[in-house]
Amino acid sequence: MEIPGVSWPRDLDEARSVQGSLSKGVVLRSLPGPVKLVAGIDAAFTERSTIAAVVVLDIERMEKVEETFSIMKTGFPYIPGYLTYQCLILYFICLGAEVYILWR
Repeated sequence: MEIPGVSWPRDLDEARSVQGSLSKGVVLRSLPGPVKLVAGIDAAFTERSTIAAVVVLDIERMEKVEETFSIMKTGFPYIPGYLTYQCLILYFICLGAEVYILWR
């Protein structure tokens, strides 16, 4: 994956190292209030492309609020347990989030 200024893991050993470091920073806490919107996120892959999609649902009205998708060149192979390296950036793009890479 090409991200300017970021050294993305190139293989399983590097991915395992980064994932292990990041997992130590996970903080679980209660939600600040009732949940009103939920998002379903999924990805699909071809040999050359990764496609991510997000659908946001208003759970009180059971209505779709928004849907979006993004496509980019696949830069990391599919490895069970390491899907993040294939599609996390696309998920953030779909969600409209600014992407901050916190390692390296």
